[in-house]
Amino acid sequence: MTHSIERKNGDLVITVNTTKEESDKLYSVVVKELAAEVTVPGFRKGKAPLELASRRISADQVNDRLGHRLLDRAFHSFLYDPAVILILEAEVPTGAVPSASFGENGSVIFTYPLLPVVETLGTYQGLKTEVTRREVTDEDVENELKRLASEESDLTPTDEPIENGFTANCDIHGSIAGVERPEVSEKGFDIKVGSAGSIPGLSEKLLGHKVGENVSCDIEMPNNYPDEVAGKTVHFEVRINSVKKVVEPAIDDELATLQTEYEGVDNLEQLKGKIRERLSARFVREYENAKLSKILTECNKTTKYVMDEPRLREALVNHQRQQDEEMLKGQGFDLNTYLKLVNMDLKTYSDNVYRNLISGLQSAALQHAIAQAVNLPAPTEAEVREACEKNRIDYDQVRKNIAENFRKEFKTATDEQAAAMVDVRFAGIIDSLESEKLRTVLLDSND
Repeated sequence: MTHSIERKNGDLVITVNTTKEESDKLYSVVVKELAAEVTVPGFRKGKAPLELASRRISADQVNDRLGHRLLDRAFHSFLYDPAVILILEAEVPTGAVPSASFGENGSVIFTYPLLPVVETLGTYQGLKTEVTRREVTDEDVENELKRLASEESDLTPTDEPIENGFTANCDIHGSIAGVERPEVSEKGFDIKVGSAGSIPGLSEKLLGHKVGENVSCDIEMPNNYPDEVAGKTVHFEVRINSVKKVVEPAIDDELATLQTEYEGVDNLEQLKGKIRERLSARFVREYENAKLSKILTECNKTTKYVMDEPRLREALVNHQRQQDEEMLKGQGFDLNTYLKLVNMDLKTYSDNVYRNLISGLQSAALQHAIAQAVNLPAPTEAEVREACEKNRIDYDQVRKNIAENFRKEFKTATDEQAAAMVDVRFAGIIDSLESEKLRTVLLDSND
């Protein structure tokens, strides 16, 4: 079998051609397989002469089996071509499954969606973003001090009546018509009073009560709960085992030396100075990010992409759904149950997934296109090496391993293809470096 590769209308099209000799051989194999599965009077199953057994096989059976065998062999025929693998790794969404169809003369056509590519680049210079930079205020500094104090706070046991913000450890017994329901029962469960809890309305019933007290109440459960309790009135018996409240340290010199986020601080005034410096740097970055986002958003409005949206949507949503289902499975949920809990239907979930993912992919494609348009220098090896060191990646060893493993798996791979695979695997770091260089160009060329 031989194959050809073509990029067409946002798709990767791989056409596998079969010779007449290969087709005839595969046909003979299929006929023999089917003949071994029929029973001919006077012979044990699979033992009848092929000439007799084949008379009991229909043309539809042969064509169906032949089609499956041909698809399987055609698919596996190009999976060890390093040129194909490089494209699948670099240009096709992760987890994408190809569609398959039959062409002329027994050929098989596999179609993968490609990642978006810019066809016509929109305006990316001379734009007015109207983004303003935020200045650091005394209130900003005070809020950061309050956050630090909160980070250093302790949950301290108390005998005081429960107030909002207190945490009560409780044994909860929920029942319907006198029968306890495990879906709404829990021992040793912590309830942060006043915050959104797993059982809406329950924490409010604890206000004013103390350690050791019992609380009884009836609560109508929301409709997005499991079917066994959804919309039903549940009777709760709650035993308050313990109560804790947050005790924050005073904002003073002691806090300045106690906190560990800002180093080299001996007193409160020094801490305020460090906070102001960090907030100033953060606000500059936020200003630049907001300005860059506006630039890319405006550019995107006049940019045209090449992509097969239906296929791309299916690939992106299906892959994300598999990941989400696996994650939820580890938490004891399935996707449908989770969507019910958050009041979302499957279509809305799918729309949200696609919108978020395609936005990121188009942004990446747009930045690559702008980088090419302004002849942005590619990151140097020294820059990539430095980035790897910051991420604790052994640059030389990882490159060596990638190249060696690629050559080992794909015996026909050339040195150029092995090097290309290394670049594909380092694409995340390379793209990050390119993005940082490009942001400077875009910020300087737009208001």
